[in-house]
Amino acid sequence: MSFSKKVLDSVAQHHLTSLPTEYKWGKRRSTLVGVSCLMFVLPGICVWPLCRKEALLWFSCAVTSTASDYFYSGYRERPFDRMVHYCDKWLASVTLLWVIVSISMQTAGRDWNALGVGVLLVVASLYCLVHSRTAQTFEQRNLWHSLWHAVATCGRAGFVMAFGF
Repeated sequence: MSFSKKVLDSVAQHHLTSLPTEYKWGKRRSTLVGVSCLMFVLPGICVWPLCRKEALLWFSCAVTSTASDYFYSGYRERPFDRMVHYCDKWLASVTLLWVIVSISMQTAGRDWNALGVGVLLVVASLYCLVHSRTAQTFEQRNLWHSLWHAVATCGRAGFVMAFGF
């Protein structure tokens, strides 16, 4: 099995299809995380004139992220609760892949600076996500998860403003 196949299988198994029945931090909400979820509207506004499909992905992320990370934070007992969290994971993953493919296709062989910035922003946002998942305290998790939202959203919005796509 190739390395990329192993990575994709791991992502599918551990990120997209698994959800612990109990949330590590219990039924607790973070206002910081809740507010950072709303930041997904920002890139949606910025890309609206360029690509309505991507804008709708960002607007949908604002809804699912706020529902999962704030309103249903820690709730996993009912099938609806679990569905909210799965929708958030899947939509965030689709949006991230959309951005990676979009930036790659638009910069391929033309604008290496833009490609470098795009790669850096994706890596930085994923770095924050990994830290949020490995956090030792609820406060650390909230900080890193909010940074994941902030870097991803401000990064995409800034990229559009700087490079026009």
